[in-house]
Amino acid sequence: MTQSVAVVPLGGAVYSATVAALALAVTATDFATLSGAAGKIITLNRIAISGVATAATSATLLLIKRTTLDTGGTATNPAGVLIDSGQSAEAARAVMAAYTANPAALGTATAPLGGTLAAFTVGLGTAAAPQPQTILSGDIVGSPNIVLRNSTDQIAINANSVTIAGGLVSVTFVWTEA
Repeated sequence: MTQSVAVVPLGGAVYSATVAALALAVTATDFATLSGAAGKIITLNRIAISGVATAATSATLLLIKRTTLDTGGTATNPAGVLIDSGQSAEAARAVMAAYTANPAALGTATAPLGGTLAAFTVGLGTAAAPQPQTILSGDIVGSPNIVLRNSTDQIAINANSVTIAGGLVSVTFVWTEA
């Protein structure tokens, strides 16, 4: 299933970070996040999500904008990879986190600067019968691309405290730094 519109090119270096086969925590909350960076404007271009479970199912996930960062939990930080090697070789400043144990404290998501931006359904197949990726791109919520303007801004993909038996997900964030 694809939920998308055209990506608006905004200039700057474009990066991608991916986690593959991430084992979801029991009653998972935020399991993948992208955090902003001081002195950079981070524009989210695309999110791709796919996964498998013990039995084929669908999961309703939340896309949340937070104004403070998640803390605690067990996470890895997949490196941001520069997509165009002809651009400056500066390391990505935005940081992806992939959680196998829920964050101990979720960041603030209070309107008007934060909150749930979208709910979307992802089909999770089995290892023998996988489902296609769900792609969120461009103006995910029907307005200009999501922008993170400081180091405490964060986009989170949240499983809404639902347990997905045998859930393994792969997530890719693609973003521009200017």
